[in-house]
Order: sequence, then structure tokens, then C-alpha cells
Amino acid sequence: MPKLIDLSLPLTTNVTVVPGHPVLSFHPIHTHETHGRSNTEMHASIHTGTHCDPPYHFVPGGKTIDQMPLERFMGPAVKIDLRRKVKPRTGITIEDVRTSPGFREQDLKGRIVVFHTGWNRKMFGDPTYYFNNPFITTELARWLVSKRIKALALDSPQDQVQGKGEPRPGDFPVHRTFLGKGIPFIEHLANLHKVPKRTFTLIAFPIKIEGGDGAPCRAVAVV
Repeated sequence: MPKLIDLSLPLTTNVTVVPGHPVLSFHPIHTHETHGRSNTEMHASIHTGTHCDPPYHFVPGGKTIDQMPLERFMGPAVKIDLRRKVKPRTGITIEDVRTSPGFREQDLKGRIVVFHTGWNRKMFGDPTYYFNNPFITTELARWLVSKRIKALALDSPQDQVQGKGEPRPGDFPVHRTFLGKGIPFIEHLANLHKVPKRTFTLIAFPIKIEGGDGAPCRAVAVV
């Protein structure tokens, strides 16, 4: 039997949220004591915790999460171990990827590429998680797009956040590079250190939100 490894972060009230997004909260609708059952309202950004980004997140007229083929969010994956290369507030380069353990360029085409930086395991919950993170350089983003990867999954933010101001047109170039070519993201994976193999099957089906610019997902490695 295959082994399933949960790669998802739990949704809790202390989960780290994208700067400017609302803090996740839960409110009881019914309780066992009063109503003989439990029902709960959840208030959160759909980009909270482990989630998927479709093109529409940054591309006007791009496919929304409910329009994306489910095949984009499952299939053969290759893990790129960058833990010994990444540094806070430093760009991840093409050379970093090419010199990662066991790397083979022919493994990229048609696969979900998984960046294992260790940042999530070390820093998730820290207020600097979205500001001091290692980030993908635009050169690396364009190179991966040229390799025709299926999706990019990772355990850290993709872009370098410039300050705490309001979003503006043209920012987050890595998001725009991938999503502009129809390549979705699977963001903020956990437990990648528990995946024993460099190649495995990844399943990360997003919730079907009509017109959604993203959606939470339950990411699982099948090994």
C-alpha cells in the first residue's frame, strides 16, 4: 500500500496570514450544549495556509480556481532540496537549482516542481515570515516556465515583499511570470522533510470556489 504524507498546514487562529489579509477566525453558530450539535462560521482570506493560486489571481481574464483542470494539481512531482542554499532575503537562482542534490533537468517537464527550502518549518508563525523569506529570482521563474513544468509547489513565499504598503500593479513579478503562462502555485507546504524520496506523487485539490482567485487545499504526498 502507498504511504500518505500530509503536506498541509492546519488552519488555526494563529496561522500566519498574507500581509494585509484578515486574521483567520472561527465563530460558533450552534453548540452541543445549546443545540445538540456543532456548526461553525469561518472568516478568512482564501489565500490562508496551504492553498492554490490560479492565473486569475494576477491575470485579468485568467482562469479562476474552479476553471482549472484538476490534473494541474496532481501527478508526478520532483522535490528540489534547497535547504543548504537558501538565505533570508536572498534570491534563489538557476544555479542553486541545477546544483541541488540529485538534480536532473529532464525531470522538470510535465511535473509538479516542489521547492524544499525549510523556510516554512523554521519560520511559519514568525511575523517576518513574509518579509525575510528567500525568494525566486525572475530569471529562475522564466527558466522554469521555459521547462514547461505542470505547477510549482513550495514551502515558502515566492516573491520578495517590498514593504508593508498596499499592493500595486506590476509588483510580485514571480507570481506574474508563472500565472501569466497558466502555471498554478501550490503554496505553503509543510512536512516536506518527511518525504523520503526526490520523486513522488503530489495531490493538492483546491476547494471549488466559483470565480475564485485561490482556494485552500489538502496537499498530500503519495510515496
